[in-house]
Amino acid sequence: MTRFNSETKTLALEIRKKKTNTMKNHSTRFLAAAAALAVVTSATAATYNGDLFVGFTAQSGNDVIFDLGQAATLYSGQNWDLSAAFTAAGFASPGSLKWGILGDKNVAGVHFAWSTTGGATPLTIPNTPVWGTLDTPTRSIASQFSLLGSGQYVTPLASFDNSWNQQTIVGTLTTQYHNTYENPNVVGFTSASFYSLVADDSAPTLQGTFSLSANNLVTFTAVPEPGSLAFLGLGLGMAILAFRRPSVRNV
Repeated sequence: MTRFNSETKTLALEIRKKKTNTMKNHSTRFLAAAAALAVVTSATAATYNGDLFVGFTAQSGNDVIFDLGQAATLYSGQNWDLSAAFTAAGFASPGSLKWGILGDKNVAGVHFAWSTTGGATPLTIPNTPVWGTLDTPTRSIASQFSLLGSGQYVTPLASFDNSWNQQTIVGTLTTQYHNTYENPNVVGFTSASFYSLVADDSAPTLQGTFSLSANNLVTFTAVPEPGSLAFLGLGLGMAILAFRRPSVRNV
C-alpha cells in the first residue's frame, strides 16, 4: 500500500510538472508571437511627415487615401492620376464619391493645417492644443501607409476606424477627424476650396482649389497672389484710361 501511494505521488508530480512546462511553452510562444507582431507593425507603419492626403469614399466597400506630398511643393496646374487607386478600391462610379483633403505640420514651431471645404471658410484653430486634436487623427490615417510620399495610396475598408469614411464623415469616436474639427468633403466631379490655417486663431487663407475630373485626375489650381492681382488691376485700369482718353485732332 505504501509503495502504491508513493508511485501515485510520483506520477502526480510528473503530470503537474508536464502541465507547468506546457503552460510555460505556450506562454513563451505567445509572447514571441506578440513581439514579432509588434516588430512587424512598427516596421510597416510610416511616421507622419506632414504630407497632404486626399481621401475618397463611397461609404461602403473600400476607400482610397492618396498621398499628395507636401503642401509647400504645390504649384498651379499640378495633377495626380488616381486611376490605379480607384481600380484597386473597386470604384465603379467616381462621380458619386465623397472626397476631400487634409494635412498638418509643425514647421519650426509654427503649427499649420490644411483642409478643403465646399466653399465655406473653415473653422479657425485657436491654439496648439486644439491643433493637436487634428494632428492625432491625421497621424492615425498616416499609420496605414508603409511608405509616405506623393503617389502612395492605401485602400482600407470603409468600416475601418481609420478609413476616410470613418475619420471624416461617420465615425463615432471623439478622436476622429470630423469630431475634432470638421468634414472636409465635397461630392463628385467638382472643385473644393483649399485653405491653410495657423494655430493662432488667425483667419484661414484660401490657397486655391482642388478639382476631380471624369478622367480620374485631381488638379490643384492656385489663387493669384495679392501682388499678381494688384498688377493685373493696374494693367486693367491703364487700359481703361487709354480707351477713354479722347483722341487729339490734327489741325
